[in-house]
Amino acid sequence: MQVGCPVPQASRQRRYDLDWLRVFAVLLLIYFHAAAVFYRGELGEFYIQNARSSQWMNAFILFIHQWHMPLFFLISGAGTWFALSQ
Repeated sequence: MQVGCPVPQASRQRRYDLDWLRVFAVLLLIYFHAAAVFYRGELGEFYIQNARSSQWMNAFILFIHQWHMPLFFLISGAGTWFALSQ
């Protein structure tokens, strides 16, 4: 006895672009937290501090902080939409 409708294989295609975007975002998260040790600024202080701060790390943190978490929400929403649309 078969339950449900069979789904054609063509509609179950995996979105590798979302997978690679997720990989990029996670790798960027590792670099973000490594750079946070050298950051001092208006976003607060990391729980581990280096005695020296870096202007390059400050710029990196400020740039990534603007869109990194929204990127995770975008990937999650797109993945959910594609999963539920099948």
